[in-house]
Amino acid sequence: DAQREVYARVLDSPDYVALRNMHKRPCYMCGNEDECYSKCCKLDMDGVLARHHHPDGEACKWCPSCIGMPAMSFLLKVCNHLEMLKPDPDEPMKPGQRAKQQDF
Repeated sequence: DAQREVYARVLDSPDYVALRNMHKRPCYMCGNEDECYSKCCKLDMDGVLARHHHPDGEACKWCPSCIGMPAMSFLLKVCNHLEMLKPDPDEPMKPGQRAKQQDF
């Protein structure tokens, strides 16, 4: 079923991998046993959520927690119905916002 495939793809994306593994020890990125994620291992900017929340390409001091709520909101839309992922054509948007929504 398409909804399950989309859900699996979303969970395998760089944003969700970072969120899932941010508290694992040793660090899944560098292998350090200490709490290093915020110190040496930054959020992968290949993820769609990461790019939209960090347009300058620089991770913030809260990464990857900063994308936690938008990530949950997106998963809820996937779980409820795939049509919820489509941008509303009648909704007024700022320039460039429609393109951001279509990235998803």
